[in-house]
Amino acid sequence: MRREHCAGDRRGRLAVLTGEGVAALQAAAPQHVAGVREHLIDLLSPEQPGRLEQISKTVPAHLTGRGDADEV
Repeated sequence: MRREHCAGDRRGRLAVLTGEGVAALQAAAPQHVAGVREHLIDLLSPEQPGRLEQISKTVPAHLTGRGDADEV
């Protein structure tokens, strides 16, 4: 990663992936996806993914003040 100036905010910095960082992320992705599937997705009943989706909408809706997750 490298840090760059943020044009819209002189106080801020942007974290930017380098080519090497992108390659590391791509190399790690298959193992990460396999682990998420093995330790989360494959453990769920047919009904549970829908609940997980609702939870995944509810928390950010609350944190951003966007109201009811059903509206997101």
